[in-house]
Amino acid sequence: MVEAPEPPARPEPPTGGRERPKNRVLDWFAKNPTVGLASLVLTIVSLAATVYFGIATLKGRDLSFTVNPHENHDC
Repeated sequence: MVEAPEPPARPEPPTGGRERPKNRVLDWFAKNPTVGLASLVLTIVSLAATVYFGIATLKGRDLSFTVNPHENHDC
């Protein structure tokens, strides 16, 4: 039986120098899941508040200023 050849090995990254992690933010969130959960909860609450107050403003308008047409001070 003939065996399949092994795939070539991946080249190693060059040594000598600092390597920066590519996903520092994702790594930080992975280490701190409570912050991610709190962010998710606050996002959902703010979205619900936006929809609620947006609908509440559509219900109607209140009169805030009026002028009495029968008062004439120019006499």
